[in-house]
Amino acid sequence: MWNMSREGFEELYKELRRRASNNMPGFDDVWRLIGGNPSLLSQLYQAKWNADTIIHALIEDKGITSSFINKWRNWLEEAVRDPDTLWAPDTVSR
Repeated sequence: MWNMSREGFEELYKELRRRASNNMPGFDDVWRLIGGNPSLLSQLYQAKWNADTIIHALIEDKGITSSFINKWRNWLEEAVRDPDTLWAPDTVSR
């Protein structure tokens, strides 16, 4: 499953919170960080809520290199500022 509804994800979060240590971030912070992705919730739980650990693991797993970042950085920054950039005619050629 890729994403859960906010209500279903909150139910899963509450179950984890019942079992977890006190350093678990609040639901709104977790929702803002990963949306309803139960796989990432599991990874964060296993990493003791250290988002940097998960980010570095994803970078390594996906093979994101500095050359990849240099090639796509400007375009991705623009897409964050204006999501319509993703549908621009010259998107693929960037």
